[in-house]
Amino acid sequence: MHIDAVLKAAKDCGFATLRIVAAGEVPGAEVAARRYFCGNYAIHKVKLSGHFSRARLINYAAFLSRARFIAMLDADILLRREFVHNASYALAEHKRRLILPKVRYLSKFESAAILGNTKARSKTPSHSVMDCKGGLVWMRRKDFISVGGLRCEFEGWGFEEDEFAWRVIRHGFRIHRPECELYHLWHERSKRKAKGYYKKRDENRRIYKRIKSADDFALAFKFEGLEVSNI
Repeated sequence: MHIDAVLKAAKDCGFATLRIVAAGEVPGAEVAARRYFCGNYAIHKVKLSGHFSRARLINYAAFLSRARFIAMLDADILLRREFVHNASYALAEHKRRLILPKVRYLSKFESAAILGNTKARSKTPSHSVMDCKGGLVWMRRKDFISVGGLRCEFEGWGFEEDEFAWRVIRHGFRIHRPECELYHLWHERSKRKAKGYYKKRDENRRIYKRIKSADDFALAFKFEGLEVSNI
């Protein structure tokens, strides 16, 4: 994981404070956080009871924050200044907005080139551009809580943000999608994510379809099932 590059990009884009919420060790996170955010950071190591749920981690991060606006991004998403400027302006000028990015999934060689590995620049890149929900939840904190946060029954990764965006729209919000893309950095798939990943994703797809068909969009904010140790 390219945690140093991700945190440097966040600092360069103007973020003043940082919280890292993780369900395990994030190698290099404390060193990078101290380097770029001095004393304005906190790291929360979370032990999840039951299944792993990215949704529960994001809900907990939102609960911890006291900022007016919250940007909750995965550790493999590289922010860009143009995107941050556009998104910040949209939230400041308009109420009831959810920022969702367009994400460019970089190849191994593209990622190395962006991170400054000049040797990789000679390689032919391969990539896909996805106009998708994923990797970033950015909105007013009070709005995130008022619409119920992410739904905790989604296991692992997948469709928690699709359901959230659908529910936000049902609550009368508008989606704002800056033209500038964010970068998803290439990395090896973790063993935890690889184990049963597609089976859980298929189950999440079924949950999402069931929720939409039942028109179930009124939820309470929750992040139960967490044990937290802070650094």
